[in-house]
Amino acid sequence: MRSFSTGYRRVCLALSLALAAPILIGSRAYAQSVAISGNHVLGAASLTARAAASRPLEVRIILALRDEAALDRLIADLHNPASPEFHRWLTAGEFNARFAPRQADFDAVVGWLKSEGVTVSSADHEGRYINFTAPAGEAERLFKVTIAASADGRSYANLTDPSIPARFASAIADIEGLDNLLHAYPMIHRLGPRLIPGSAESATPWYLYNNGLAFGPGDLQTFYDNANPLSGHDQCIKLIENSDWIDSAVTLFDQQFGLPPDAGTQKYFPDKSNPGINSDETETLLDIEWAHAIAPGAAMIVYVGDPKHAKINDIVDALVAAVNSSQQCGVISVSFGFCGGSRRFYTRTLDRIFKQAVAQGISVFVSSGDTGADNDASCGILGSAPDVSEMAANPNVTAVGGTMFTPNYDGNGNDVGFVPEQVWNVPSSGGASGGGVSAFFSKPAFQNGLTPNDGHRDVPDVAMIAGPPGVYLGNDDHTAAHNAFLDCCWGGTSLAAPLFAGIAAIINQNQG
Repeated sequence: MRSFSTGYRRVCLALSLALAAPILIGSRAYAQSVAISGNHVLGAASLTARAAASRPLEVRIILALRDEAALDRLIADLHNPASPEFHRWLTAGEFNARFAPRQADFDAVVGWLKSEGVTVSSADHEGRYINFTAPAGEAERLFKVTIAASADGRSYANLTDPSIPARFASAIADIEGLDNLLHAYPMIHRLGPRLIPGSAESATPWYLYNNGLAFGPGDLQTFYDNANPLSGHDQCIKLIENSDWIDSAVTLFDQQFGLPPDAGTQKYFPDKSNPGINSDETETLLDIEWAHAIAPGAAMIVYVGDPKHAKINDIVDALVAAVNSSQQCGVISVSFGFCGGSRRFYTRTLDRIFKQAVAQGISVFVSSGDTGADNDASCGILGSAPDVSEMAANPNVTAVGGTMFTPNYDGNGNDVGFVPEQVWNVPSSGGASGGGVSAFFSKPAFQNGLTPNDGHRDVPDVAMIAGPPGVYLGNDDHTAAHNAFLDCCWGGTSLAAPLFAGIAAIINQNQG
């Protein structure tokens, strides 16, 4: 008589063999598929229900770059003074001609989707995406995943990495849209209570914060010893945003502080739709006004993604458009971060955008965050393990952190010069410079010997004013009339990033 344990083991073995048999997906066998490693969000494990099979999902397939090893060699040569390729930056057209996905690969993926009964809603070869809408049940079948949901059904995510036909392993970089956990957030931070337009306190623009004056553009120029004839003339700065804005707030700011009119602010809507003015308008205004304050001669080109009509993601769409544009600028500033992204999103989708920027000679400045070593706190996820903004941790961007200081003013309330700065860390107002160790990126060579020997990318790279004393801002009162008023006191690493972008524009002007 067989023992119970022996029989049990045989039953388990039989079940294992049955489950391991090829599962047919249309005409494709499971054995011909490969999972895309790192393409699911770890937080999905907390979802306990099952997504409704009929729930429509907006799915994005992100295509990989062609011959990325050659691109990595080119980037190294572009920064090597001994190389004949040194600083011979590519145009967007040249980059796509050499490194955009092969048309045959692009067409093959589209063909595979159509063979599975999928209707492609939009696709862009140079934008490197293919979009389609599918019910959750169909997406589960197509990618061999289970899509879980929260108890109320609002949140959903795939529990495991999606699988694709093995022949597309090198062609597909990332799949987005199997979850709705990814979202961008601005890194602007109010340092003091909001003043009501028209009140006695706000009638005079020189109101106080913590018993000291906030900074205007002239104070900043003096503090950082930037009083020189260079203004970023003939340069341009691209800003990544997701809200429109009122021009009257920018005009008020410029007039209040004696700044020259902007050198021609342009706006583009990469999603072919204007998101209108939303809660992120203050971020847009801060970026425009203070990049202009530090480099008043540089033109501002603002890319405004639309959260409701995004091709990939509103901020990602704006980034792709800014990098792919034939209107080249040497500087891009990003004052946003992400929560809820998979490893693949950061190391493939975003990384390829930033590599293209580097190959085209574009310096990208990204805010490091406003919640210290816990980036997830920015998204209301409290008590999580320390984590950094992984977009800022990408080794192809400059992560900009924040400082604070107590300025010295003369009798007229003007700053008189530099004083020592320290890291921005004011727990009472919930603000602290983002920083720490990346979980996704290894230490780049330029950090060796300068940062801890931990094997990981450390952020930030540089830092500038983000905390007290804060700065003034031409703002929108967000009434039906949208009145402009001078507001105080604002900061955050979303202030530091456009300031550094302005400095970079001045450096580019100086270097020709």
